[in-house]
Amino acid sequence: MVVVAKKSRGSKDRQRVSTAQEWTSLEKGLAVLLVVFIVATALLVAFPRELYRLGTIESRIGEVDLTAGGNRSSYQFDRELKEGYQVVVRYQTVDEGPAVHFKLWNQTTDTPLLAETTAHTLSEQLEVPRGDAGVYTFKWWVEGGTGTSRVHVDVLIEPTEELVV
Repeated sequence: MVVVAKKSRGSKDRQRVSTAQEWTSLEKGLAVLLVVFIVATALLVAFPRELYRLGTIESRIGEVDLTAGGNRSSYQFDRELKEGYQVVVRYQTVDEGPAVHFKLWNQTTDTPLLAETTAHTLSEQLEVPRGDAGVYTFKWWVEGGTGTSRVHVDVLIEPTEELVV
């Protein structure tokens, strides 16, 4: 007589339960991501960060021929500037001709940021003062009956950072 040992059903059920309780690698990965998300959220709430919004830096560089007494006797452009904007204005007359005038003023309040000048070379760094935001006009021109002046213009407008909470 041969006795065959039978496995009990309980051992198979225990094997099924033990493998069912094991986590798959996908479940482990999701659990780690959930923990990282919870910790990051807690840190952001505990230590809020200040955000800065930066404006666009504008640069105008080029050569302009100004002809006295003609329809090209001036060159100008307008730009809206806010409080605290930095403005770097440089220009240089390339050839001898009529004197080149330059003025930078706020059209909104009609106040100059840089009074009229007739220098052949200018390099100024300016800041728009508090309460003086508005549309500013940058203007170069020549006066007189005849003659042409070539001007190398270099203007850099740098908005300052703005705190966003």
